[in-house]
Amino acid sequence: MALVLLGADGAAATDFLALTDTPGTYAGQALRLLRVNSDEDAIEFFAFTGSGAETFLDLTDTPSNYTGQAGRAVVEGRALVVRNTTRWVNVW
Repeated sequence: MALVLLGADGAAATDFLALTDTPGTYAGQALRLLRVNSDEDAIEFFAFTGSGAETFLDLTDTPSNYTGQAGRAVVEGRALVVRNTTRWVNVW
């Protein structure tokens, strides 16, 4: 099975902006997010205006800093767990 996305001209789209249901340019869209529009038939850029975490460290169930975390991976559980090669460390 293959999926071919078509651009506005009916030819195979070569990038995101060439799709018929996406914005036509990135100009003026720096740091904006994508969402489905209110008609539910296209994607649009929008500025996030809510509050919340802006970085991984701002989340409430992550470590407060990266010190001592080199070589570790984040694993999902009841709370986030940082795992290194020798042991599991719960972080909350």
